[in-house]
Amino acid sequence: MAYIKTGNPRGRPKGSKKPKKEKKPKEIKKAGRPKKIFNNKEFEEMCGILCTQEEIANIFGVDRNTLMSQVKEFYNSDFSAVYKRFADKGRKSLRRYQYEQSKTNPTMAIWLGKQLLGQKDKHEVEQTIISRESDISQPELIKKKDKNEQ
Repeated sequence: MAYIKTGNPRGRPKGSKKPKKEKKPKEIKKAGRPKKIFNNKEFEEMCGILCTQEEIANIFGVDRNTLMSQVKEFYNSDFSAVYKRFADKGRKSLRRYQYEQSKTNPTMAIWLGKQLLGQKDKHEVEQTIISRESDISQPELIKKKDKNEQ
């Protein structure tokens, strides 16, 4: 559109409006770092093999607090409850594996049970107290002590 020169310093006739430019929608820039993608399948597998919270956070490359907030956002529950749910599945499969291994390798099954399932060996200790006077067993020594106190 060409304008005829008039006395207007802007070069357009009086009363005419400046043509509007098309406005591009402004892109809203978000502050902070880009959000890390939370891989729930990998998280569940790591819980299943009993990785610690610190190990999981390091593998994802995030801080522990970030991991906890991602878990809360994805599962709508706190970290400890979600971890327990998937870790219990790992313990279940460990028990199954321990049972299968006990058929061929009992040492490995015992070690795994002690380390991850809290199993313990029972040690019974029998104590015999020997008096300096003579070789008196503990029950006889207790009887002797009871007689002296009366």
